[in-house]
Amino acid sequence: QALTALLQISERTQDWDKAIARAGELEQRATGTYQRQIAQYWCELAAQHHTAGRGTEAQAALDAAVQAAPQGVRPRLMRAQWAQERGDLQSALQTLESIDLVQPEFLALAAVQIAQLRQQIGQVDEGLAWLRQRLAQTPAIDLLDAVLLLDPDPASRAQCAQQYLQSHRSLLALKRVLEHPMPGATVPEAVAAMQGAVDNALRSRQRYRCAACGFEARQYFWHCPGCQGWETYPPRRLEELSLLGS
Repeated sequence: QALTALLQISERTQDWDKAIARAGELEQRATGTYQRQIAQYWCELAAQHHTAGRGTEAQAALDAAVQAAPQGVRPRLMRAQWAQERGDLQSALQTLESIDLVQPEFLALAAVQIAQLRQQIGQVDEGLAWLRQRLAQTPAIDLLDAVLLLDPDPASRAQCAQQYLQSHRSLLALKRVLEHPMPGATVPEAVAAMQGAVDNALRSRQRYRCAACGFEARQYFWHCPGCQGWETYPPRRLEELSLLGS
């Protein structure tokens, strides 16, 4: 218990080197597995190094995070972000798309960024085909948004949004249908009013909720601000989770 308390102190003070050491010691004492937690500590340490301009140390910390949790998503998101910052868009794209190979449900967190990278690289057709396939395999509103971002055809966008609404009857899906009407279709004033009502209803439904304590946030957190748990947020917003019965 004393070591666990020291670990919690290391987290609160953001002394990630000590947190890594103490979590490793707890694991050696057979008090449970701490590999995912250790991977998160390495990610936090990598972020500190990156902010301070210590690129070599930052990359080494990310490598350690992957070694601790090979299926981890956060190291991939961070590595892709850094690659994009230095102008290596192809590397960033490949890293983000590799999330589909380890934890497909987390691809939603990177879907729009993938679409933007495909646009910048000039691979719109390939990107659209890839994202459409993932949308069919692992439906999520963020993947739909990525497809709508890349699809140059207004009619195709409208059809895609309508098809998604038919199989996922959520306010988020309805909002996309209202935002992407079929070309040439008349939009009555009632529809505009409906869109405003949907926006109001969605204000509290577009948040992520911690599965451990219920803390809600507009952005995705790897470390819950409420209960301090690690990786406790599902990668879907409340509105989508309600459809899944979560």
